[in-house]
Amino acid sequence: MSELALESLRQTRPWVLVISILMFIGAGFMLLAGIGMLVAGAFVPESPSGPKAPIAMSYLGLFYLPLAVLYVFPAFKLSKYAGSISRLVASRSLSDLELSLGHQKSFWKFCGIAALLMIVVYALVAVAIVVAGAMSVMKAH
Repeated sequence: MSELALESLRQTRPWVLVISILMFIGAGFMLLAGIGMLVAGAFVPESPSGPKAPIAMSYLGLFYLPLAVLYVFPAFKLSKYAGSISRLVASRSLSDLELSLGHQKSFWKFCGIAALLMIVVYALVAVAIVVAGAMSVMKAH
């Protein structure tokens, strides 16, 4: 393994850690927001003529909770990647390089699957909105 490759990984490690920490913090904020929305939904008064705001807020809170859990997985994968870079810099062994690259691959695989899943979810939501709009127009006539 070349010194340049090792040095590049060593310089990458602090940024990997920063992103990992920010993702853990983001997951914590999402968890707090989800719980806050669930609690607020229980205390928001219903409007007799308007939409059911408490129910909508509770649904949004229920959406944030699993999203917070999902953020923990890539954060953990980046944390493991940063740790394996540290071991690689200390040992300079091929097995530690392979372990580091494996952790990096695992992170990007998770991100790719999550991105594809979000595209599918967005498409389904768009279709649901169009169907709901069409049904609303048909109901009005």
